[in-house]
Amino acid sequence: MTSEIRMKFPQWPLRTFVGHVGQEPRWAAEPTRKCEQLPIPDPRQADPGAPDEWARWLREGAEEPIRAIQETSAGTEMHTFIGPRSAAFWLRRTLSDTCVHHYDAAFATDSAFEIADDLAADVISESMGLPSTPAFEAAGPAVAGLRGRGERIAFRPRSMEGSVITRTPEALRWERGPVDADVVVSGTWRTSCWCFPAASLRRTTG
Repeated sequence: MTSEIRMKFPQWPLRTFVGHVGQEPRWAAEPTRKCEQLPIPDPRQADPGAPDEWARWLREGAEEPIRAIQETSAGTEMHTFIGPRSAAFWLRRTLSDTCVHHYDAAFATDSAFEIADDLAADVISESMGLPSTPAFEAAGPAVAGLRGRGERIAFRPRSMEGSVITRTPEALRWERGPVDADVVVSGTWRTSCWCFPAASLRRTTG
């Protein structure tokens, strides 16, 4: 049965995973409308319905942050788990996490995965920008384990500007540009997208 498939990461039944992927954008739409941070919901409490209803559940969930932005405005300031941000923060956050979960599902089911290079680049930019903010560690304490002594990991795609992650004793630091590094990941952004140390990062809010 489709619903009995277990994800490899996160280690959930597929039904719980589908519930979460549809639940997250619905949840993100609410702080956009209310201009306040809300508690992160339990993915096990999401009900995506029967498997033949999952596609509708996911599509309708993906539309919620868009509707919320239309009801407020992309520039409306609100409190988030990393401090004040514009409402557009949640639209980008849910898009990024949905892309990562798309890969999770493809990997678990041995299916093809495709993503445009410019979108993959933004997934990395958004995901690595989060732990570079001072307030992030309070929301995701596990990120403290990624501190280092100045080690640098560079991402150098074939067709776009690269970036580098520096593991400082205080926090991760992320910046664009061709900076020298200890380890270099090269290739397309699509293939590079899943090599950066984001497992603990991307689970903080999704």
